[in-house]
Amino acid sequence: MIAIEAKYHRNCLRALYNKIRPAALKDEDADRLHGIAFAELVQEDMHGDEDNAPVFKLSDVTNLYTTRLEQLGATVTNRIHTTRLKDRLLSVLPDPRAHSQGRDTFLLFEKDIGPTLKKACDHDSDAMRLVRAVQVVRREMFQTRFTFDGAFHADCQKDSVTPSLLALVNMILDGANIKHQTKLANTGTTTAALTVSQLLVFNSVKHARSVESTSVRHSRERETPLPLYLSLKIHAVTRSRGLIDTLFSLGMCVSYDRLLQLTADIANGVCQRFNMEEVVCPPKLRKDCSLLGLSIILTITPALRQPRILFMAQVSP
Repeated sequence: MIAIEAKYHRNCLRALYNKIRPAALKDEDADRLHGIAFAELVQEDMHGDEDNAPVFKLSDVTNLYTTRLEQLGATVTNRIHTTRLKDRLLSVLPDPRAHSQGRDTFLLFEKDIGPTLKKACDHDSDAMRLVRAVQVVRREMFQTRFTFDGAFHADCQKDSVTPSLLALVNMILDGANIKHQTKLANTGTTTAALTVSQLLVFNSVKHARSVESTSVRHSRERETPLPLYLSLKIHAVTRSRGLIDTLFSLGMCVSYDRLLQLTADIANGVCQRFNMEEVVCPPKLRKDCSLLGLSIILTITPALRQPRILFMAQVSP
């Protein structure tokens, strides 16, 4: 156009300028929004959360930048160029470092390299302490055996769990304060710790189960009093197999088939004692005790008009 000395008509030139002006204003607004989003991004990187490691993944930074542009009203038609964004950040941030790990790029500051490595080592140390504690507790758990003989004795719950497991659960529930633990020695918190400890022993396995396996099997050597008592109690009150199966799937009691075995064993024990002593005895009657006194109480129920005999025995071990 210049070589041939062509000239625009005044009206055509005015129309051309008027047509270009809105596009130029639109580009200027988009640049302003990009500048605002970039400034906020720099501020976020320089004054991030101090509790987290000051390492920024470039893909996450790009997604945050894109989201902020959309919130400001900018139209993002194409994907943000991550390399150009990284170069802009490196030119603005103080003492930045960019490290590539495979397909990912991480940004961090020179002054934060030492604290970041220290925090990672601290996390590894905490994890190793947890692993050692778990190994000690599990080793003692699998060395302890509990055998149900048809009755729940006074200290059967404590005898079925190891002291280390009970102490660990108590510290998790109440904290590792020795004075606080002493005050709570005979409260309901200890009962809760016994309950949790028994469920841990009952559901523990030496080797991890297969992911494809749908059946749950428990060893009789680790059947603690709680899951046994729950199954017997629920069956005695409700006779509901569905409720027992539901609690069994949650790891809280033994299965219904195991419950039938328990009741059969208890009944067989009563029959064996009858054959041995030739007298019907209640299952709660203790063995190897000397009888100090026996009282017979005769009561008559008015509604039934039938006599009822109560035997009150005083025994000594």
